[in-house]
Amino acid sequence: MSELAPLGERVRPRNLDDIVVGRRLIEPPDGPLYAIATSNLPISVVIKGPPGCGKTTLARQLTRMINCEVEFFTGSTLSVSDVKRIVEEHHSSDRSLFRTRKLILVDEIHRLSKVQQDSVLEPLESGKIEMIGTTTESPYHSLSRALVSRFDIFEVEPPNADQMRQILARSANRIGASIDPQLSDLIIKKINGDVRQGLRLVSYIDTLDPAVSSEKVAEFIEQLKTNSSFIDDDKHYDLASKLIKAMRASNEVVAIRALSEALSLGEDPKFIARRLVIFASEDISLADSSALPLAAAALTACESIGMPEARIILSHVVLAFARSPKSRESYDLYNQFS
Repeated sequence: MSELAPLGERVRPRNLDDIVVGRRLIEPPDGPLYAIATSNLPISVVIKGPPGCGKTTLARQLTRMINCEVEFFTGSTLSVSDVKRIVEEHHSSDRSLFRTRKLILVDEIHRLSKVQQDSVLEPLESGKIEMIGTTTESPYHSLSRALVSRFDIFEVEPPNADQMRQILARSANRIGASIDPQLSDLIIKKINGDVRQGLRLVSYIDTLDPAVSSEKVAEFIEQLKTNSSFIDDDKHYDLASKLIKAMRASNEVVAIRALSEALSLGEDPKFIARRLVIFASEDISLADSSALPLAAAALTACESIGMPEARIILSHVVLAFARSPKSRESYDLYNQFS
């Protein structure tokens, strides 16, 4: 492999012994992915986890254990024609004496459009294609219910500090770099579990003059912008609750502040937009029937635009909803009969 390749690719585990994060999922004899790989049944798996946690590494190891041909796609590049071609190749190999299993590995599977998702439903159901997907988003929200029902879903946690130290030390050794424990701990604090970002920092440090002091290296690390802001579950729900309560109380300043804090911590703008759609019917309802179309439009816009511009759209709707008259009439009436 070219030395110009990112360090993360150069040191990516090539066998089970090298895997650190998520190993319990794939290690024999009790790992569920190991059981799937050795079952000789059609594979349909989604591996979810935060960026840089090792999802793709696990997916690739799973394909090695299955011993099959693999075609790699992203959610935005897998076309309907690709699916049709692979189904036709499956049909042809069924009639061959030398049948080879073929598997589709789809990175960022949450980016599949509705048309793309629909194109794989029947082939997955009938075993005409096998698929492994990786995603940073909840498949229960980003994929259709019909598609989710066809997958086994597993979650990978970000590496803990000890695992991260092991990965950094092994990677530094691979390129002949030296990282003292204090710098290692600083990197771990900086990257918040993102292995890919950690390895990029190791690469940067390796380019510095060896005469540079540890203090200067630490200053260099602190100045780098990394994806260190990922919202944890507690903050995720606390800020969502704070936002809803503030809009309900027509406290627009607190509502906008909660929105800003959530987005700055890495909250998915689509999650907030979905909450606004619910709020439009649950809390505003007939008091302003234009609220629901506005929220639905915001959700569509967030899906197509993304951050950072989505913050402007969400701020618009949050401010409008905080100022809107409120009514729970439809919500309360329905609950009387349910």
